[in-house]
Amino acid sequence: APSNTGSTEASLAAICADEQGKFWPVHDKFFDLGITLVKQDLVKVAAEAGADADQMKTCLRSTETQVKLKALWL
Repeated sequence: APSNTGSTEASLAAICADEQGKFWPVHDKFFDLGITLVKQDLVKVAAEAGADADQMKTCLRSTETQVKLKALWL
């Protein structure tokens, strides 16, 4: 499991983007930037890649998203 908080936040953002059908555009945007992003930046960048910012914010705070991420790490 990633121990870096930025990696965790980016992983959560990827799950949230996937729920909107925007995994690859968001993934590619994060990859192109190649920098550690803070949570607010993750939402902004995801929105620039076509994801809905409000849905991203809600999803990132969701316990269900945390559970999905933990399941991926098992």
